[in-house]
Amino acid sequence: MTHNVNKTGFAFIRYISSVIFILAVSIFFSCSTISFQQRQPLSPIVRVGIILNAEEIEFQPNARMTITPKQDGKKYRSDQTDVWSVRVNKKSVSTSPYRLLLGEFKTKSDAKKANKTFQEQKIKTEIVQRGNELWFGGKLIAGSSSFRLLVAQTFESKKQAEDVQRGHIAFKDASVIPGDDPLTGELILISPKGEHLTVKDAVRLSDAPFTIHNVKVGEGYHWSRQEERTYHGELEIRINKDGNLVAINVLPLEQYLLGVLPGEMSATFPLEALKAQAIAARTYFLHNFDRVHQDDPFDVCADVHCQVYIGATESEDKIIKAVRETRGLVLMHNDMLCSTPFSAMCGGHTEDSGNVWSSETIPYLRGSFDIENPERIESKFDLSQEDNARKWIESLPEVFCNIKKSDSPPYANYATKYFRWEMSFTRQELQANIESYTGQKFGDLIDMRAKSRGVSGRIIELEIVGSANRLTIGKELRIRKALSPTTLYSACIVFDKIGTKNGLPTAFLIKGAGWGHGVGMCQIGAAIRAEKGFDANEILSFYYKGTRIKQLY
Repeated sequence: MTHNVNKTGFAFIRYISSVIFILAVSIFFSCSTISFQQRQPLSPIVRVGIILNAEEIEFQPNARMTITPKQDGKKYRSDQTDVWSVRVNKKSVSTSPYRLLLGEFKTKSDAKKANKTFQEQKIKTEIVQRGNELWFGGKLIAGSSSFRLLVAQTFESKKQAEDVQRGHIAFKDASVIPGDDPLTGELILISPKGEHLTVKDAVRLSDAPFTIHNVKVGEGYHWSRQEERTYHGELEIRINKDGNLVAINVLPLEQYLLGVLPGEMSATFPLEALKAQAIAARTYFLHNFDRVHQDDPFDVCADVHCQVYIGATESEDKIIKAVRETRGLVLMHNDMLCSTPFSAMCGGHTEDSGNVWSSETIPYLRGSFDIENPERIESKFDLSQEDNARKWIESLPEVFCNIKKSDSPPYANYATKYFRWEMSFTRQELQANIESYTGQKFGDLIDMRAKSRGVSGRIIELEIVGSANRLTIGKELRIRKALSPTTLYSACIVFDKIGTKNGLPTAFLIKGAGWGHGVGMCQIGAAIRAEKGFDANEILSFYYKGTRIKQLY
């Protein structure tokens, strides 16, 4: 049954019936992954950060929606389908306390052993379980927990915590961290008619697709823009750690993938390439679960930092088929979920993961020529050598992702400009870009040199030669961002000086190969392989060597 109610001048229909009660209130706004449907979903429930730090969020329900505030658990229904907005009452926001971290351990017993030293000194401590676990079908499929040993006392400011740390010898190895408690405060929900509803901390919106206005896309890259995007599932809006708003889409993993595939790969690509992308994207999410956004109230973000998620679209049949036919399939190595990065176009040679990120190279993420039998030329043409790198970048090698060839399929034409490309910058432009990104002055820019290169020819360390001093930039993404405010396509580059004035170069021509970091699957290469008859398993086996596909759920 329903009742008409008024609350703070806000006319709603309060929905009482328990038949469609979606989620127990006690876990409704939990930061951990949650199940929110009465009927068992066909895949785990995930939380995707759509807007991460906004003072105001505008959204539009595409049908009658349910509104559930975090605190009181009451449900309201509204038929207003024009633009709503949510703001934070800044005066109401309370800060999270600071803590002293004494250690972090894999097991509780290890934390208890370490705690004995502090107990002997009569120091009050507490052990707090941290982390997030993703369960489905009664089994743990991703995530893990750790145990933090903390000083029991909390501190209102970072300085107060640091003063206590410096004043006690037992805390010499401790670190000051923000508390895990989320910020609290009031959200003001404003209807299209101008009515206000004030809720505490967070609100969940459901039972309708939602269009969110001014979603930032591709920040810091050449395609940066704002869009309106529509999302299925539920929309949670809450206060973030900066006291602003975050919008989170809560939905099943397989439905999430329907919004990832068209964001990462064109629906015109061959089905087997799309299936390879679906398996890689599913594995990428599960491998990175509770790693990348551990301190945020969501599992992944929706942009290139994680993987691009464009929300609800009129999915092409091939996208739906690719996700459906690979449901629950993941990539494994030694019975562990793989890390499955991918990039738009490797440029003809993939890269070792350790040359791009600050970690050891993962065995199945070693770079190779993007050809059928790379081992036959791998040792004969070393792209880490400067002369070879230049020859490579200035050529059009016969590799899978070379779509400058006449027989390349029309659907890949958009990527022609990324296989081999050139960009020119004046000396002053480059100098300003580098100084702005690094925050360091080096005098007048004289030269740029690769100190070291990876197996694909991508620069690992770039030396900037200035009239006052030199500086080194690395690794891959930092180099791309330092040289261009919209991020260079790739770090597989060489430099040519153009002209001179007063003994300094007038400009630089940057020649490059590929688009992206080059680690793992080359998406254009995968498409051309599929075009030539390779199936998804064969595609993945090449780009992630020594791995196997497993049905996880």
